[in-house]
Amino acid sequence: MPTLCSISRSACKVDGRRARCATAIAWALAVTAPPGASAQARRTVDTGQFELSSGGRVVGSETFAIRRVGEEYMAVGRVTIENGVESLSSVEIGLRSDRNLRPRKYELRALEGPRTNIAVSRSGNRLRLNTVNEAGERLTEFLAGPDLLLLERDVAHHYYFLIRRLQRESDPLGAVLKVLVPAEGRQVMLSVQAITPDSLRLGKSSWLATRYDVQLAEEAGSIWVDPDDGRVLRVAVPGRGWSATRIPKE
Repeated sequence: MPTLCSISRSACKVDGRRARCATAIAWALAVTAPPGASAQARRTVDTGQFELSSGGRVVGSETFAIRRVGEEYMAVGRVTIENGVESLSSVEIGLRSDRNLRPRKYELRALEGPRTNIAVSRSGNRLRLNTVNEAGERLTEFLAGPDLLLLERDVAHHYYFLIRRLQRESDPLGAVLKVLVPAEGRQVMLSVQAITPDSLRLGKSSWLATRYDVQLAEEAGSIWVDPDDGRVLRVAVPGRGWSATRIPKE
């Protein structure tokens, strides 16, 4: 099964600089205000950086920003994975969702390595997924139901939208959601197995958190969330040994 971290691979010098969020194309896609949205209607929901680990070692970082623009949500990010001393994998991501968290537009573009571009656009009740890579171009259409979410498994800030959606449920433990995973070119079902109070260590501090244990298709994972503002603090998928842990601001 493809994951985001396996999309792009190339050899290049790692210069130690932190990935910066949102180049011009990502902002043009995802953060341009919808018609009628004033500057006063824009506010930052969350911004920051995650440390990415695989197999028990740190392998990269994710930098992101999420904004509310009018009634819509805009999110941009960059995921950078170091694959050894002189190897780098990097993708840029932009997502625009409506007030109900349904995707309007999405793009993932490889910045390093083989050409990869994944684009999603919604028209009416249909989603059009266009994937371009070295193997060619593939077009797929999906029905965009009223509860459809978009989520890349290895993009930590996407889980913010999942948590927001679950918090709107009268019974989150009974919720079964349909999720589009663009990098895999398919829709899967997500269910919640447990919601429990927990704590975790971020930097030098201990944080109170709410832990959501979820099942996404055949894969089990856990999401730790700040109970006050819904920020994602950590995501872990034990079966793949993958995790993303928020780097606290100094």
